Amino acid sequence: MRMRDPAQAPAVRRTLTYVWSRCIALLHPFMPFLTEVLWQLQPHEGLSLMMAQWPKMGHEPSARDPVAEKKFDSLQAMVRAVRNARADYHVEPGKKIGARVVVGEALLTELQGEAEAIALLARIDPALLHITSTPPASAQDTVHLVVEDGLEVFLPLADLVDKEKETARLTKQGEKIGKDVAVLEGRLGSSGFTDKAPAEKVQQVRQDLAEKQEQLHIIEKSLADLR
Repeated sequence: MRMRDPAQAPAVRRTLTYVWSRCIALLHPFMPFLTEVLWQLQPHEGLSLMMAQWPKMGHEPSARDPVAEKKFDSLQAMVRAVRNARADYHVEPGKKIGARVVVGEALLTELQGEAEAIALLARIDPALLHITSTPPASAQDTVHLVVEDGLEVFLPLADLVDKEKETARLTKQGEKIGKDVAVLEGRLGSSGFTDKAPAEKVQQVRQDLAEKQEQLHIIEKSLADLR
């Protein structure tokens, strides 16, 4: 990722050095030889990493930034929500989609500055990623994700669903479940089964039928929505 502002380079190098040195120290008990070699190649104090102090959370006064952590949590939650939506709609892993991120003023500049990372992590087309404080004029034909208070994402439904493939998949699934429903209804409609089978077995079949009917109802609704 390119550095937008060269003036930030020293701060970025300090951060990378901080993270790198502590990661090496944390790995040392598990990879002693490799981490020792890497530690010796960088500026260090002491003769050996084995003698260095164990990293401690908050050891330096500036080690924690609650505001930055909260902003990162929001970014992480947003990316997770988009990825979950992709999984729910069976979007192909390599396919990039569009997204409109609607965020409050407190986070707007931060998320706009991380647009490249968001596009990469959530598999969004950078040209179709809009981070703004203005909601869309209409949410019709979009998947609306409420990530948290003041952070929402609108995903174009057309990007998530290939209507022909999804219709074919749901139709095939509906036909299979429809056959299961018919079989279960047939069993419950037979006095030979309901009169002779144990009550627990009959109740189980009734429960299975109710679940299959609910699944079939959901599929039929999804097919209707696609039309």
